[in-house]
This record gives sequence, structure tokens and C-alpha cells, in this order.
Amino acid sequence: MNGEKGSSLVEILVAVALLGVIGVSLLGGVNCAYNALIVTDEQDIGKNLAQSQMENAMKADYAMSYPAAPIPDVYQYYTAEIDTDSFRDSNIQKITVTIMHQGDEVSKLEGYKVHR
Repeated sequence: MNGEKGSSLVEILVAVALLGVIGVSLLGGVNCAYNALIVTDEQDIGKNLAQSQMENAMKADYAMSYPAAPIPDVYQYYTAEIDTDSFRDSNIQKITVTIMHQGDEVSKLEGYKVHR
């Protein structure tokens, strides 16, 4: 029997267990990368929407408040809020645009506008 060549059951089980551990580790890494991609995409969309909203507020006539511009239907779960804060005895106004995705803040952009 000592002259026989082949793998024992224990060796096969160890090899299968090692492959399982490696496979689970790889799947965990792929899942982590996928989640990071979703978060990055959400932040990028939020940044672009905030810039668009800020441009619309800057183009509008000087006012105490600015309505949010309509957001395209493709971004149906995103909302925009525009807040203004006028400095006392000044013609300078701070505009803050906040973009929310399903109730969570994903982007905030601040800018200043001068009443001329």
C-alpha cells in the first residue's frame, strides 16, 4: 500500500477549504469595490446637480431666496435645496445648495453673490 500514488481525503478537504477561503475573500473584495463605485457615482451626480443649481441661482436676479431648478427625471430620487444668507448691511449674499439622495445629503456647494 505504501507504493500507491494519489491524494488522500484529508489533502483534498484541505485544498477545497483553502479554495473556499480564497473565493470568499475575492467576493468580499469585489463587493467592497462595487459599493465604493455606487457611493462615488452618487457623489459625482450630486456634485454636478449642485453646480447646475448654483449656476441657475447666480444667473437669476438678486433676491432673498431662489427656487430650485427642476431636476431631470433620470435623477428622480435626488432633491435640491437652496438657502440664502445675506450679510448685515451688505450687498453680499451667501448661497448654499444642498443635494439630497433619498433623504441623505450627498453634496453641498456654497457660493457668494453680489447685488450690483
